[in-house]
Amino acid sequence: MPTGLENDPREKSHRSMSDDDREVSHDDIEDVTGDEIRKVDTTTSRVSKRSRISRILSKASGRRDDDIAPTVIPLSDLDRGVVGWEDANDPSMPLNFDHRRKWIVVTCLSLITLFSPLSSSILAPAINAVSADFHTTDTTKASLPVSIFLLGYAVGPLFLSPLSEIYGRATVLSCANAFFCVWHIGCALAPSLNALIVFRFLCGVGGAGCMTLGGAIIGDLFPLIGRAKALSAWSIGPIVGPTLGPLIGAFIVGSIGWRWDPWIVFIPSTLVTIILAFYLPETCHKVLIDRKVERLSRELNRDDLVNCYDTPGATKLSQTRLLLVGLTRPLKMLILAPVIFLMSINVAFNYGARASVYLMFNSIPPTFEGQYGFPTSLTGLIYLALGLGYLIGIWTFSLLSDKTVMRLTKRNKGIFEPEMRLYLVVYYACLCPVTFFWYGWTTYYKVHWIAPILSLVPFGVAILGVYLPTQAYIIDAYPLYSASGLAAFTVLRSIVAAFLPLAGPPLFSSLGLGWGSSVLGFITVGLIPIPILVIIFGTRLRKKYPLSTPKAKMHWEAFKEALRQDGLGALARLPQIRDTAIAKLFSNGFIAFEDTTIVPSLVQAASGVVVELGPGSGNQIHRFDTSLISHIYGVEPNPQYEDEINAKVEQHGLRGKYKLIASRIEDSDILREDGITEGSLDSVLCIQVLCAVQDPKAVMKEVWKLLKPGGKFIFWEHGWSKNHLTIIEQGDILDSGEWENPDDIEAPEDPFSCLPRIQGVLLKKA
Repeated sequence: MPTGLENDPREKSHRSMSDDDREVSHDDIEDVTGDEIRKVDTTTSRVSKRSRISRILSKASGRRDDDIAPTVIPLSDLDRGVVGWEDANDPSMPLNFDHRRKWIVVTCLSLITLFSPLSSSILAPAINAVSADFHTTDTTKASLPVSIFLLGYAVGPLFLSPLSEIYGRATVLSCANAFFCVWHIGCALAPSLNALIVFRFLCGVGGAGCMTLGGAIIGDLFPLIGRAKALSAWSIGPIVGPTLGPLIGAFIVGSIGWRWDPWIVFIPSTLVTIILAFYLPETCHKVLIDRKVERLSRELNRDDLVNCYDTPGATKLSQTRLLLVGLTRPLKMLILAPVIFLMSINVAFNYGARASVYLMFNSIPPTFEGQYGFPTSLTGLIYLALGLGYLIGIWTFSLLSDKTVMRLTKRNKGIFEPEMRLYLVVYYACLCPVTFFWYGWTTYYKVHWIAPILSLVPFGVAILGVYLPTQAYIIDAYPLYSASGLAAFTVLRSIVAAFLPLAGPPLFSSLGLGWGSSVLGFITVGLIPIPILVIIFGTRLRKKYPLSTPKAKMHWEAFKEALRQDGLGALARLPQIRDTAIAKLFSNGFIAFEDTTIVPSLVQAASGVVVELGPGSGNQIHRFDTSLISHIYGVEPNPQYEDEINAKVEQHGLRGKYKLIASRIEDSDILREDGITEGSLDSVLCIQVLCAVQDPKAVMKEVWKLLKPGGKFIFWEHGWSKNHLTIIEQGDILDSGEWENPDDIEAPEDPFSCLPRIQGVLLKKA
């Protein structure tokens, strides 16, 4: 039986999409503002039997069963005041930038992120020289210039990453790079150890810019498939840098003195900073659309234009409030997003190329100089073994990551989930404990020096094999706010990396190299289950603990407004505040979001005598196919919508066809007065209603009774958790009566949305 969806004009436009369009749309695009996260995506059901609506969705998205589900690019719709991209091939969209230009940017980013971590470790071989120069015998304080740099890595991202999402990646990165370069002059000329510590901290703050924004820029430039290769190329810098630092530093200390260390970093870093300042284009999607909104507002003399990435109906924040929200976002993501917190702990203590590497850096010079008699100038060569491991890790990640994701996505019926990035992590994680046990006990028993050096190779492979997939995972899980996500990831990792190396000397002096390294090995063994748990529960955790739900935020904003107006008297009218909040949630601004979903097609499927449950402010009125409609009854218990609905009915010429009834669907006596009786309806439309009523079971029983045999129940619903949706709401719908096609309830998988959905067109059994 036809549902009215087959003639959806969007289906034809999607069907004509080229292969290049589909390749671009592999990238996940998340529409978020402030603390709210939602996803605009074309998804496919996980049901075992392909239903009518599933086939329609599959056609509309233009994908085959074995393809990755494409993402809907948010487009401009100036009639509704929404500014987005012109089309999937819009040349101003970073995904469509010239391929050669993208890779030049990646190369420059890799270079500047080579010099930043190189600077962090270049002083490691100079600890004794620094102590002698500043006449101190406190080895812990003399080690602080190395560790304090990493503390700057923890502080810098808290400011730089959210600022890049407000003012743009290019502007903030250029300023951070310049800040990083300038303070190296202070390090070279430092008059005291305290001054050196302060200058090194400031270098770390500026150097954190490229470490966190580099990954975010690559996420802006490259689609989902292909991003792993770009991340691999970029990561050569931040991973190899800490290895080259001690190597270069050892030769400098032994020849021209440690004060040349900062100059060696300053000169090439300044050159690359200048190149990037002129060549790096803005890549942050939201910032680019913000600028487009400003330009069009001036050109068209309109003040109603909004960014397609902003939450519909959201209040526009002041510049001060916008900065405050942005600056607190990384910490909020670290605290409220369990997957980021768990993976940050995993990377920080295990591998992250920070904590354990820098602890090893502190143990290698005294071990090989004192135990094996290596001169200081040759100690740096030991780190080449770690560099070899890095290169193997980069090569294997680049080779396997995208292939693994594509294979898992096809197995998952074409639906990509960010957790697929972490499957490789489990295998690489097992290599890290091997190094600690191998290195510790070969040095303890004074085995030939080649043995402990070779132990660093699997360590380098493990670091890359965990660090890169985790970074890719955060970019995929939080694409629009990837910079803040990476900042949250960097903060905990860098704090641990700043202070854990200070525990190295007392750890190894108390337990010796054998048991001291074994302690670290046992810790890494205990943390191996973390990526496994995130793979299993990550999607569920991101749904259960979103940064904020729009529904909760709307209620809170409505309550604050009532509190300002009525003081404590607002507590006496909580039901009215709730109605106001719901009204805002389904305001006109929400129409732009619904246009990217199947909702327009569902509404057009309504025919004959129709009841629209909870029409709210009348968002669906303009979508009805009036040629199929004989009469529409809007059943709405909230009276504050009446004026808006009547205005839209008048606007769309439905005065004679649309009638608003101020009641609930369960109020059968009121409905009967308007001729709505059992078996009298051809269609019932239910768009986001069951989630808001107190007794959805009673509503559904009444709906089934009112429908004619063969009548259509058309719905698009959400709930506060996947279990609530799939178990309770589907049960309420199916238990209300007999349906001809009970298997046609769809549950599109949307790992980013805080509002899981079900949808379908059910026919009442005759």
